[in-house]
Amino acid sequence: MKKITVRLLALVLSCVCSMSLLPAGMLVGSAAVKTPIKTKGTIYTEKEIATCRTNVKKYNWASATKNSYCASADKMIANGIDFYYLLMSSNEVWRSYYVSETNGCPNCGLDVYDYGNKYNIDFVNKPFKITCPACSMVFPTNDFESYYKSGLDEHYVFNSQKANKQYLKNVSYPEKGEYWGVDDGTGVVIGGTRYTVIGWYTNQAWSHIYGVLNTLKFAYLYSGEQKYATFGIAILSR
Repeated sequence: MKKITVRLLALVLSCVCSMSLLPAGMLVGSAAVKTPIKTKGTIYTEKEIATCRTNVKKYNWASATKNSYCASADKMIANGIDFYYLLMSSNEVWRSYYVSETNGCPNCGLDVYDYGNKYNIDFVNKPFKITCPACSMVFPTNDFESYYKSGLDEHYVFNSQKANKQYLKNVSYPEKGEYWGVDDGTGVVIGGTRYTVIGWYTNQAWSHIYGVLNTLKFAYLYSGEQKYATFGIAILSR
């Protein structure tokens, strides 16, 4: 846990220090930024940033690098900030580095380890779902996205006591039973074994955010376009 915390703090510092200031009065979360806290970068000097942007104009390799980062960052921005606020689930939802270290997949068991500890995830098109690469079964079997959203407050903080329990039913494979494969954020329990499906998804989602921030950071450094810094800082505010 200590290593993860240090890694996150280092990334946050890198991103914040690399990005320019938010426009005065812009909303980040619920607080308006009226006066800039920072007036210059800390990690990258103005000279280094100027050199980077000059290289973009002079060299094909630098221009190609800039275009690649900006194209990826534009896709991220197109997802909208709400998408990333949902992706960074609140602390009541568990995090786990395994679905089940000793039992593997809830359906096919240890067969999943023929593919490593890697379920398939599509954050954009299949939010809050993971697919076993061995048996192709999708978990959790309930509509966790709707369940999670129903328990959020205005600050995107989840409260399971307020969440709608109608979404805690197996709608994917009803032949297996009404509650088979259902996850409420604390795992799927089958035969006495707990499989932390959403916990694994959430852990992967937070790791994914590191890459998102790095992409936004470099898109801003190469291009100087404020939209990349603004979106990155909005994510950091979460």
